[in-house]
Amino acid sequence: MSDASLLERDDDVIRAAVWDLPLLTRMLRYAKPYWRRVLAGLGFVAISSGLFVLPPLLIGALVDAVFGAGDGLPARAISDFLSAVVPGLPDGGIAALAPVTRLWFFAGLFFVARVLTFFVDWGNGYLLAVLGQKVVFDIRTQVFRHIHALDLAFFHRSPVGRLVTRTTNDVGAVEELFSVALVTILKDIGMLAGITTVLLVVNFRLGLVALSVVPPIILATLIFRAVSRAAWRRWRAAISRLNAFLAESLSGVR
Repeated sequence: MSDASLLERDDDVIRAAVWDLPLLTRMLRYAKPYWRRVLAGLGFVAISSGLFVLPPLLIGALVDAVFGAGDGLPARAISDFLSAVVPGLPDGGIAALAPVTRLWFFAGLFFVARVLTFFVDWGNGYLLAVLGQKVVFDIRTQVFRHIHALDLAFFHRSPVGRLVTRTTNDVGAVEELFSVALVTILKDIGMLAGITTVLLVVNFRLGLVALSVVPPIILATLIFRAVSRAAWRRWRAAISRLNAFLAESLSGVR
């Protein structure tokens, strides 16, 4: 018997479109009581995205300011910004410093950017990990109360192994939505927006050439999403059937 026919036998199969917006909306409702934590996580994501784009700009400004003429766009922009926020710089900004001093100055900026990136990513990961645990606790509590409210006929029809799988493993997968998947998606979107902006500002034509590969990547992603979601559901259904078989067949072995 094929996997498709086995999946159709499951009573808990989900029949939905590839992109189910109402399902995502239902999941995000569980994060509503923790909206302050969500906003803080979004702020960390925005800061992390900006820090991710900063090192290439520093390297470009370093090459222009130390080894070049010093009139490149990254060098001018960073020099003007640092002249406004860093006290003690000469009137000419970074260009007025000695070449070796410029090199050490940019090395310090690069080090500070990396340290800030580490702490921001660590804080964001910790924040969203706690959020995922709180959301999973609420979902499991709601599912547990719902199962206790069902009649005995439901437990006669549904194997115990399937119920245990749905209330533990499947609910645990929801945690990845809040602690891993959501922050990864938002961070990638922020980084892509920042990289695209920098590319187009520094060199518009070269930026368009670099972005020419984006449409094929988007098309391949859409195709992969449709295939992977069906495969993921077959896998979860297979685990549910396996746990149900083990619970029903091996419960009295001892």
